Amino acid sequence: MALGYQGFGNVGDEAILAGIEELLSGSRVQVATVIGGAQPIAAYALARRIETHRMRPNLAATRAIRGSGVVLVSGGGLLNDHWSTVVPTYLAWTVLARLVGARIAWIGVGVGPLRRPISRRLAGWALRLAACITVRDPESAALVASIAPGVKVTVVPDPALLISPPEPRQRSGIGFVVRHTTPGRVSEGATMANALADAAARFAPRSVRLITFGGRRDRAFAGEVRERAAWAGITLSIEELDPDPHRAIEVMAGLESVVSVRLHGLILAAVAGTPAVPVAYDQKVLSTARLLGIEHLCQPISGLTGQGIAAALSEAQSSATQDAVAQRLDELRSGGPALRSLIEKAVA
Repeated sequence: MALGYQGFGNVGDEAILAGIEELLSGSRVQVATVIGGAQPIAAYALARRIETHRMRPNLAATRAIRGSGVVLVSGGGLLNDHWSTVVPTYLAWTVLARLVGARIAWIGVGVGPLRRPISRRLAGWALRLAACITVRDPESAALVASIAPGVKVTVVPDPALLISPPEPRQRSGIGFVVRHTTPGRVSEGATMANALADAAARFAPRSVRLITFGGRRDRAFAGEVRERAAWAGITLSIEELDPDPHRAIEVMAGLESVVSVRLHGLILAAVAGTPAVPVAYDQKVLSTARLLGIEHLCQPISGLTGQGIAAALSEAQSSATQDAVAQRLDELRSGGPALRSLIEKAVA
């Protein structure tokens, strides 16, 4: 069984489960049920679906977990306190699984930020109850070690990096993968919108598209960027992607380059072989950029400018940078078999 934030219209969360599906294809680990939201889920199309309201446990999920034996918690930035209910929700799932005799395996999760003492305490309890914990970056591993001392944790590639790359295709235009701002960071949203609009003006007359991964909130932010660009006489289109990660990779593969405020915009661009500049709205973006060898291209939210984005994009498109990213991606993907073996041992 797989449990995660799939089915809520976010391309990145869908990409994580799609990567897990490819990773476990042909293994003895079979996912017969997926617990998530009501929207389409691309991975495990033949699996039974159990819908939840805001990821809250329900009776149908309880019955399914009782018969599953193991629950794969499928990646993403799951343990954080950007929203106060996130950590308690996953602790509830973990306790529920243990009460009905199932084990929990965390697969490529992001941990943090956890700024509140209560969030750290509850997350630590959830992690201590797990049979297997794998995280996608060293920073997450360090945080796990601090809130759940003695718990074994393994750093693995973000599962979305394990999706098969698309066939080469003709490329044109630049994509800006935008992201809404998290609660309490509204001023950063204005900075981002202004900088992205300025960058779009600098790239004119080349085609620039605003691309959304996360539904209506991303669409609203894209609208802000478009309005600001219009003040400078620049017309931008908005492309709202459905939650199918394979379609998103095709879109990335058709672009000359990408500027991404979303983590999985960066990851899927790397899978597609498309040069990308990450905007580091969160530590997880910086961590992934470091793994891909492009930490120096990361643009911080504080002081973000169109000029800085344009300069980084020029360097991202250099053959030396592209070759280095391709080599790092191969190295990360080579860790897939070890992750597969780890999961198989955890569920044996």
